[in-house]
Amino acid sequence: MQHGLVVKLLEILPCRIVGDPLQGIFDFGDNRPVQWDQHVRTTFHEVSGPTTPWRWANSNPAIGEWLMDIRGKLVSDQGVDLRHAPVQWLDCCDSKTVKAKQLSACFARAGKRGETVIAVHQWPNQCHNVASCLKGIYSCIEPVDAEDLYDSAQFIDTTTGFARAVAVLDFAGKCITKVRTELKTIRSALKDGNIPRVRKNQDQMRVLLEVADNNSLAAVKRALRSLTEVTGAVVYRRELLQEMERAAHAVFVGNADTLYEAAWVVRNRVRQRGRCLPRCGVGTTLLVKGLEFDHVVVLDADGFDARNLYVALTRGAKSLTIVSRDKIITPIKRRDASSEKGCL
Repeated sequence: MQHGLVVKLLEILPCRIVGDPLQGIFDFGDNRPVQWDQHVRTTFHEVSGPTTPWRWANSNPAIGEWLMDIRGKLVSDQGVDLRHAPVQWLDCCDSKTVKAKQLSACFARAGKRGETVIAVHQWPNQCHNVASCLKGIYSCIEPVDAEDLYDSAQFIDTTTGFARAVAVLDFAGKCITKVRTELKTIRSALKDGNIPRVRKNQDQMRVLLEVADNNSLAAVKRALRSLTEVTGAVVYRRELLQEMERAAHAVFVGNADTLYEAAWVVRNRVRQRGRCLPRCGVGTTLLVKGLEFDHVVVLDADGFDARNLYVALTRGAKSLTIVSRDKIITPIKRRDASSEKGCL
């Protein structure tokens, strides 16, 4: 639809399309990227595309040249050979050691102070799983349209008493390690409508009972803060947790009527102003496309199609670490294939 609008504008204004079809990854749901040969070359005159990999020119020219070289192979869904590539490769051919290799790669790259790192996975649940094991050093990058935030906010809005306390506890469990396991007994009692009888985590129990007794969302904010203090707990979805705290505060001070409305307001600010990314993040290709980091760790290179693999490989300016089963990576097949060479 957007391309159709540009084509109509072409009737009254000079228009030029600048883009990289190899990064056309937004084809989920009903979305369909344009087919370069079918929709673009038939309408727009082709000119020479850029040939200098500027992102790497001053930081690691070898990676830039290698990425330029493999473009043609990825366009034609050929294997990418890492045997002489200027990258660090970690072998994960043994399925029992995959997770350990992924975590090791992430820890190794996080060691350089002041330099940014992105670990790229294919799916959100994979990102959450890996981030939860990285001792709070890495935090997940959340989508702007954060469904986990909206759904939890709406559920908290529509509950009262012990049910609201359980809703708050369940949301915290999505963001903080140890909450689901260490507070399992407390959650079970609250769910049954009983006051928990426990010796451990009494501070958290008290603030959750305050949520149950008090409709003020100030209690919700205090509960979320207290749950981060469970022994051994680390926050791995920091952005999501902070946005819920901001939403609760917005309702408390009268800037919104419901937590759901407040959640929408705080996320809309991200749309307008942009987000503050963590120094070390974990995210999908959809969330990191267009962003630049010092280092990138591709956590499961064998699981990407050609376009998503290219997006993942091109995020880091200084180094590239690849975790895969083989030194020759064959991209998985994509549902729509088209010729995608050059720029227009």
